[in-house]
Amino acid sequence: MTPPSLVLRALLIVTFVLSWAESTSAQDAGPQASIEFTASASLAASPLEDDATLHAVTFVGARTGWAVGDRGVCWITRDGGQKWIFSRTPVRCALRDVCFLTDRVGWAVGAEVAPYTRFASGVILHTTDGGLNWKILSQGQLPPLFQVQFLDDQLGFVIGEATPRCPTGILISTDAGTTWEAVNGPRATSWRTAALTSQGTGIVAGPRGSLGLVGRGQLARTIDQFQGLRAIHAVSLTEDGRGWLVGDGGWALQTSNGGTSWSPPNAALPSRLRDCMEFLAVAQHEDHVWIAGSPGSVIWHSPDSGQRWEALPTGETTPWRSLHFTSPTQGVAVGDLGKILRTTDGGQTWQPVRAGGRHLAYLTIQARPDQIPLATLTKYSAEWGYRSGTILLTRRDLGTDSERQRPLSLRADEALSSVGANVATVDWRLPLTVPGLDRDRNKLLDEWSLLTDQKLPEVVLTDLIAQIRTWQPEVILLSEPSADDAAGRIVFDAALKAIDQAADPLAGHEVTQLLGLAPWSVSKVFTRTIIPQAGPLTVHPREMLVRVGSPVDQLVEPALARLLDTPPILGMETLRLIHSRIEADTTTPTLFGGLEIPTNGPMRRAHLPTNLNGLEKRQQDIKTREGFVNFSRQLMIGPEGGQQLIAQLRSKVAAISPDEGAKLLSDVARDYRDRMLFEGAEQAYSLLLDLYPDHPAAPESAAWLLRFWASSEIGWLRIKPRLSQRGESQTDRAILQAEFQQGLHENQKLPGTLSVPELSPSITPIQQAITPVRVKPRGLVELVAGQEAPTQSADLLTLQAEQWRGSADRITGLVDRTAPGFFREPEIQLAVAALMRRSSRPAESDKIIDELLKLDSKDAWNQLAQGEIWLLRPQIRSPRPVATCRRTTLPPRLDGELQDACWEGATELFLTEQPAEASREFMGAAPVPTAGVQILKARPMVLMLYDDRFLYLAGTMPRQTGLSLAPSQQAGRTHDADLNAYDRISFALDTDRDYNTFYRLDVDQRGHTRDACWEFSGWNPKWYVASAGDDQVWRFEAAIPWTELAPAAPQPSTFWAIGITRTLPTVGLQGWNHPVTETPSPQTFGLLRFE
Repeated sequence: MTPPSLVLRALLIVTFVLSWAESTSAQDAGPQASIEFTASASLAASPLEDDATLHAVTFVGARTGWAVGDRGVCWITRDGGQKWIFSRTPVRCALRDVCFLTDRVGWAVGAEVAPYTRFASGVILHTTDGGLNWKILSQGQLPPLFQVQFLDDQLGFVIGEATPRCPTGILISTDAGTTWEAVNGPRATSWRTAALTSQGTGIVAGPRGSLGLVGRGQLARTIDQFQGLRAIHAVSLTEDGRGWLVGDGGWALQTSNGGTSWSPPNAALPSRLRDCMEFLAVAQHEDHVWIAGSPGSVIWHSPDSGQRWEALPTGETTPWRSLHFTSPTQGVAVGDLGKILRTTDGGQTWQPVRAGGRHLAYLTIQARPDQIPLATLTKYSAEWGYRSGTILLTRRDLGTDSERQRPLSLRADEALSSVGANVATVDWRLPLTVPGLDRDRNKLLDEWSLLTDQKLPEVVLTDLIAQIRTWQPEVILLSEPSADDAAGRIVFDAALKAIDQAADPLAGHEVTQLLGLAPWSVSKVFTRTIIPQAGPLTVHPREMLVRVGSPVDQLVEPALARLLDTPPILGMETLRLIHSRIEADTTTPTLFGGLEIPTNGPMRRAHLPTNLNGLEKRQQDIKTREGFVNFSRQLMIGPEGGQQLIAQLRSKVAAISPDEGAKLLSDVARDYRDRMLFEGAEQAYSLLLDLYPDHPAAPESAAWLLRFWASSEIGWLRIKPRLSQRGESQTDRAILQAEFQQGLHENQKLPGTLSVPELSPSITPIQQAITPVRVKPRGLVELVAGQEAPTQSADLLTLQAEQWRGSADRITGLVDRTAPGFFREPEIQLAVAALMRRSSRPAESDKIIDELLKLDSKDAWNQLAQGEIWLLRPQIRSPRPVATCRRTTLPPRLDGELQDACWEGATELFLTEQPAEASREFMGAAPVPTAGVQILKARPMVLMLYDDRFLYLAGTMPRQTGLSLAPSQQAGRTHDADLNAYDRISFALDTDRDYNTFYRLDVDQRGHTRDACWEFSGWNPKWYVASAGDDQVWRFEAAIPWTELAPAAPQPSTFWAIGITRTLPTVGLQGWNHPVTETPSPQTFGLLRFE
């Protein structure tokens, strides 16, 4: 679809203005052909739908309104908000906004995060019968959406996350929402709220104070003056340009010129609101302004555009997410736990018309998302109906890896909602911005004290007291911090103190006076133990939930996959009671024992119906899966056992339900991956796709196989043992040690007297499983069927690589079919492009690159594509940084001093905190001759050379004030040492430029190392490292044999991709290419040219 021209937009807007006047008159006269709702017109809401959070409310006229929220819920009123009936939509994700033009025609938008792939996308629904029936216009193709506004029955806008294909975060439709195009304008981050006039002009706003102006069908400009920690949650705008924005920390600003400039209201709201209230909603009508949020105990009102304010009590404490006033007197507020309030006197009094008095039965307070007790939440909320929520007190969206991650608030909402919880709140005040800061208590306190104007204890306590009094939980769950978890310890101690003070009428007086929150006494406090153990307060992952109809892990693992980039293997969760005012807990404590919490009451839902049909079979399937997975882990110790296991998989899953079968295969595949038993992993995943192609785990399994089969690095790891040790089935430890010592001895004979410090050997999984596991499967599994190894090594390499590439090629169609939006993600497309390139299909590769070139020119994916185009016809200057690795005839002596003559011709690559101006070194020019390595220069620098046998890496790093001066330690080193507390350098080497899989080699200031290939930390190559230094700098030299990386040394003019990152714990990152991320990501890679 071609974006509408300005002329077409003008005609549409003129048409809308004319129709607006007609429709307004019609509405004033009364609804035309209105829909009569009866009790039979709506299905009853399930217990989970009944208390779903409501995010938005809107009205057409004074009587007809709609509210939408989590789990796809929609509530409808025809009497001005006195009564509401439920309407089920065809989605179960969170609906964030709703817009109606008439009492029949409307749209709703939302966002969902797919389990396993963590792919976030938008949803658009449409109705033509007043919300009784909804149809999906778009799902899985657009970015996550948070607001919708139609100017007429054809022209509409949606706003949401900025993505590579929608860099402005705003889309426009001219066909009633059937198709959408990204509007033009500057690149944005993401938007959460918008307000447009009938002329299509207005404002958009979102996280970190982001603010923009919309006009003439495009994002006109962004405003940077408010960027910081606080988010803007809601905006409003009148036709004459008067408007408001509200956000975190009691933040409120007003405009009189359509958003061009902003200022505080003439009468300031209380400054102490910054520490205890978040503004989430705003509404305007004439000169009246209402602001609501969390806590929901008061709604702030100004009758004169901010000249004076009054706090209007609501009688409720939980948050309000949206406000709508149809007149200066009549309004509605909607929010958490499905609550709806109504006022007929401008907010002076509020009446609960739905779900009044609800609050939480239990609340968890955590420092990190991986501490959230999801299994406990699943058992007690999804199964038993106790209302629950989680508060995360730290945020990581400003950290070094923030560019790589979807917003935590969105992922946490989806994850907790999927396990039956009600609330997920991420606090805005306490960011973790640099690696290692969460492990250093003193530096963390200094950082957070600076951000809170040296009032950290007071700010955190006030916030937590307000949260406890807002949610009024009977039980609070904490997490026992580990010894090196400084952030966890601070949160744990603050939570205990806040629990005590929340019950004290003399504590938190600002909370009491400003917000009217009464003291609240928590009955029990539990902590989740670091080491789980069986007991009355333990939740086992295979525990059967009878009402839900599945075991705990069937809900928790998809939730974990939504929440975390690298989900851990799910184990037991054990709670320990640390405080109780219930006498019965002195013997055998239980979570809610001794507490009066009736079902279908304020803290607990009505029970889900119990389905006993097939219960015995489901329980037996769970036992079968658990038993087989445990048995398989024993068999995987040796390659023969792995072969026996694969042969049993198909018959085993055939006897159990599809959900349990898919889960069994996923578990087995994960175990194979953890042990680097490659053939077993690909067989298990292939069988999963063959038998359960529509299971939610299928897209992630297919994507893993695509990356796995297309990867040159993984291919070499698999082929190398066959070439060198074909036919062996296991490795004797004594033989391995002898080979290791022999390798060291041989290296003493290398030219240049290569001196290598000894690295302690270890038997790796790939050395233990040299003989591939082979079976003869059917269906999709035939993609990985083995063939007899040819006689010549070159034949084996070529044939096997072609077979894997063919398998990867065929799997692309499955990913495209099962998850088309995910398949179109640039990261997946680059893997496919690399596959096509190596399969001698350049036209198909070029087509993918051309699509990436259509993205915004400042987008990292566009720049990667520009680099690939440049490689076809290299010019003097490259759009991507280019590092040169020169061939040397005289290898260095590895002593960490960098004094060998060979280094004089190496190109110096300097590492910086911020992007440097374009330089000759980074733009593909010939290296500038130097008179030797300038070690005394106070700039971190890396050098690279190569010969026929080794790739040589070296660097000199100025010491950072305040960091450890740990000296070089040559003795006792092992593979994969813990480097987290030390200054370190990381090299990511992508030999096929697929930007998905790569080798990673880390060296720290002591000369200790860590290495991995893609996700496999068990890859332990033989490489040699020396380090040295003094009080001013530390240096290293390393040599890695080509046989560890590729079949042979690269030929001249070969290009790899490379990322180079220096991590300074508690300080930050330095890199050769920007943006720099702690975990290598495509945008951190430049090009590496061998000369």
